[in-house]
Amino acid sequence: MLYIFLWFKAFDVHDYYLINLLIIIPLILLGFLHELRTRFKMVFSSMIFKSTAIIGVSLLIYLTTMTNRLKYDVNDPIVKYDVALDEAEKELYAYKQYNYRRTFEAFESITPYLRSIGINRNDMVISIPDNSINISLVLMDQKGFTDYGYVPTKGKPKERIEEFKSIGAKYLIVNDIDKINHQEFTPYLQNKIGEYKNVSIFKL
Repeated sequence: MLYIFLWFKAFDVHDYYLINLLIIIPLILLGFLHELRTRFKMVFSSMIFKSTAIIGVSLLIYLTTMTNRLKYDVNDPIVKYDVALDEAEKELYAYKQYNYRRTFEAFESITPYLRSIGINRNDMVISIPDNSINISLVLMDQKGFTDYGYVPTKGKPKERIEEFKSIGAKYLIVNDIDKINHQEFTPYLQNKIGEYKNVSIFKL
């Protein structure tokens, strides 16, 4: 229970945090089945119980399969015509996947381009917009900063960029140019040194 309290905020999209708890399920289930078999042999061996168990497990496997396929590709034919999944959930993942393709997907293959324009792996960059801790940085194999954290400068573009510059940031990497139309960004967009798909790169 304490584990769930500590991580509850992440469970909406980071359900893999629950993997450590999965061992509890087979332990409880095996204990329950053992007791059932010991105390109620007639129930355990009945066709109704066995059929119910098979149907229940089959439904759980089906729903898990559909949920996982949805998270990877909403256009998966199996998912597209599924009636068990909630339409609102399908729309949510459709938007997430569309937004990823529009913004972050370019980072998957940008690394060689960055090296070709003189940005080394250890050069510190500012990657925006990116509200995660380091998704864009990991994808492009680059050290640096994102929009995550740094509460004192949150919502203050100039102060934030200057703070990052003071601790070593050399480049500004932007994956959605429409999101940086605030006038405080203007001084940092003067020295453009590269462009890769939807990603623009500026030297600070």
